[in-house]
Amino acid sequence: MGLFASRCPLQVQLITMTDQRNPADMTGTNALVVGIANEHSYAFHIAKSLKEAGANLLFTHLPGEKMERRVRKAVDALGIEDPWLMPLDAASDDDLDAVFAKVGADFGRLDVLVHSIAFADKDYLKEGRFTETPRDVAWILARIHAERPHELKKG
Repeated sequence: MGLFASRCPLQVQLITMTDQRNPADMTGTNALVVGIANEHSYAFHIAKSLKEAGANLLFTHLPGEKMERRVRKAVDALGIEDPWLMPLDAASDDDLDAVFAKVGADFGRLDVLVHSIAFADKDYLKEGRFTETPRDVAWILARIHAERPHELKKG
């Protein structure tokens, strides 16, 4: 069982092509965007498309005021006033529990999860150091990307 499934108490609703609505119409859906960093990130452009389709967007940011400001700036560029925004360290089960509990309390359900998390140890992002990244640091990235998205399956 993946980690998202064990952490998310919300029901994930499957929308199929047999539904009697335009599949591009996302009015009334709740979409949680995890990993928006700035106006150039994939998550930003996915969120923009979801907004244009009518989805209600929810956002997370890495803990800390600097990261919250960065995400707010990107969300402002989307034209969203007073966004739903919560801190999330995807490696923290407590943070995952808190985010999913708050989504459930505030909206009752989650229809879409945009998993666009990037992770890199800043010490190894310096020029010439990337190829020196130790295996244990690389496994953190692999664990977050391999396990976290599957936690929603059970939900």
